[in-house]
Amino acid sequence: MNEYLIKYLIELTLTKAHVNGFSKVLHNRIKDGKETTEECLRFYVDEKFPLKALNKTDVLPLSIEDIPVDVKEVGDWRVNPPLTKVKKPIKTERIRPLTAGISVGNFSITAGTFGWFYKKNGDILGGTNAHVNTDDPSNETSHEKRIVQPGMYDGASEEDIIGYYDWHQPIYPIGGNSGCLFANNIVNILNNLSKLFKRRTRFSIYLDIINNIDFGTFSLIEPYETRFIDYDISNGFLGVGHGFAGSDQTSLVCKGKYIEEAGYSPLLTTFVSPKVNDIVYKTGRTSCFSNAKIIDVAGVSQVNYGSFIALFDDVIVTEHLLDPGDSGSFVFLKEQEVK
Repeated sequence: MNEYLIKYLIELTLTKAHVNGFSKVLHNRIKDGKETTEECLRFYVDEKFPLKALNKTDVLPLSIEDIPVDVKEVGDWRVNPPLTKVKKPIKTERIRPLTAGISVGNFSITAGTFGWFYKKNGDILGGTNAHVNTDDPSNETSHEKRIVQPGMYDGASEEDIIGYYDWHQPIYPIGGNSGCLFANNIVNILNNLSKLFKRRTRFSIYLDIINNIDFGTFSLIEPYETRFIDYDISNGFLGVGHGFAGSDQTSLVCKGKYIEEAGYSPLLTTFVSPKVNDIVYKTGRTSCFSNAKIIDVAGVSQVNYGSFIALFDDVIVTEHLLDPGDSGSFVFLKEQEVK
């Protein structure tokens, strides 16, 4: 897609109620639950409504640049704190040596998942989501540095410190990347009014900064083993990225290539580019070891972080893979299944 078209699709995403995002590649239309050969522009919506139930201003065009438009219901993409019951209580216990796939978090948040191990400049670090690793992922750094295992929601105390905040890629809110304080304040007022009246419309000033990853790292001061708690890595695994948000229908995964571009290399594996219909796996704090099918490898998505909404570019969309508390899970392909 050309840059002009992408910007137009972003504007539709930000101004149409119930629209969560779109795909930057064409997809075959799904009709009556079956895939056809007609290629379409795909928009993602939190819920499908009959046209008569929508305001005229919220109806998407039937086609754009002579390409038919299709919509896919995906639920409301958001970052949720852990509230659901874990499948395996051991995930939320104090585990030493440390492994991947267990409860972890910044001292100021609830809990997420210890994703995997990374190397940078000779240091071995733990990797997870930025919103698990820091007190506020929209800031440049974290004021609270302590990282605990298990996470605070799972009963951690000072005695459970396993390391300290190292780095995270800041997540830029929609409308919050302008250097003008006055303009940002106006945008924040408009967005708060939009939320008050339960509108999905979000106002922005510049779209120059769009997020690619929700990722951060922490130092390790406790013994660790480079393995997953419930997947045998001797069976082989190829990295895809880290799960970071989703709904009860679908999940979002940020791509590993952007993590590598930031200078962090995963231990014992490499990042690869998956395809639509590939099956990916993860092991998380809440739903443990599970898998899902990829439905998009070039998604643009709005994600609700509670206090702000962020726009992500070039993310992977899967069927349901993550439950609340699984944030930060390392997502991978089984090596023997890769063709």
